[in-house]
Amino acid sequence: MQLCPVCDALLPPPVMRGGLPLQSCPGCAFRGIDLEQWAYPYAGEDYYASLTDAPDVEWRHPFLLHRVAGVRRYQASGRLLELGAGMGETALALAHAGFCVDAVEESAKAVSFLKKHHPTVAWHQAEIGDFLIRAPEGAYDIITLFHVLEHIPRPRRVIAALPRLLKPGGLVVIELPNPDGLHARLKGDRWHYLQRHHVNYLGLSTLRRLMADHGFSLLGHEGKYHFSHPQGVWWKDAVKFLLAKIGFADILCTWWRCTPTATFGRSNR
Repeated sequence: MQLCPVCDALLPPPVMRGGLPLQSCPGCAFRGIDLEQWAYPYAGEDYYASLTDAPDVEWRHPFLLHRVAGVRRYQASGRLLELGAGMGETALALAHAGFCVDAVEESAKAVSFLKKHHPTVAWHQAEIGDFLIRAPEGAYDIITLFHVLEHIPRPRRVIAALPRLLKPGGLVVIELPNPDGLHARLKGDRWHYLQRHHVNYLGLSTLRRLMADHGFSLLGHEGKYHFSHPQGVWWKDAVKFLLAKIGFADILCTWWRCTPTATFGRSNR
């Protein structure tokens, strides 16, 4: 018997979609890969194993600056924790915008390179769950998770750990693939975000329930046509902005405020 990692409802047997055994929660509309049939695709290897000695880490891309603007819309400055930093582009963009940035990334190869070439950020090589356990209480004004939760088998554990690390009224930013967008619905099993390393699919209503259970209130949300929107070509950006507005949004970005006096009753299973 498997329970939903968001609302604890009993999950039905999985249905194959895009070659993946997906379970859909009848209680909160959570969708995810059956964990009894799932294995982490990068277990035992570095995600950036093929990284060259001098990769191009470009933090000035318009979509990265758009992420920064989204953070600054709700919090103009402060100490920021970037979870799942990858090759560090977002963390560097935030640091150049004046935030004091800690960034966590599992890849030892990526962190070694970033520490050597981009010391303006405090880079931490760690598994996210391990870092959250040992990070100091009330250390951060902002925590960002850009395309992280869809890779986490039990997302409640991550969300439950965030309030302890935040200062009162702290900000959390979450961006992830949007399973409720028209692209996902029209493409069905051919939706390109149905991938084995995307173990969770959280639409806005499901994410709202998960966050509310741990004391977070929604400040705002934005649908984006694709991962790297905007691109900096005005007419392409305008067309894709309009398409996202009418529902063709493959990416969902959300901003949340942590309630200082919140109490949390759910387990962190």
